[in-house]
Amino acid sequence: MLIGDFDTQTVKHSALYRDAKLAMLTHQVLYRMELTGTAAGGVEHALAEFAQATQAAFDASSGSLAAFLHLEPNQTLGM
Repeated sequence: MLIGDFDTQTVKHSALYRDAKLAMLTHQVLYRMELTGTAAGGVEHALAEFAQATQAAFDASSGSLAAFLHLEPNQTLGM
């Protein structure tokens, strides 16, 4: 690529170009890792809320569930 009188082909293979490109790539990787960490934190929070809600629902229905599963000696499941 030629910009005015400045030839960018010689700059493209220089140490400065390589260092700048590496810095940009490092920034992108760190940014994506931060986004991934934030998303994982959200998933952990949602999972904790789900576990808490499930436990509360199980605790509320455990008494009626035990009564439902209890069969007298002459009863069948109706199958």
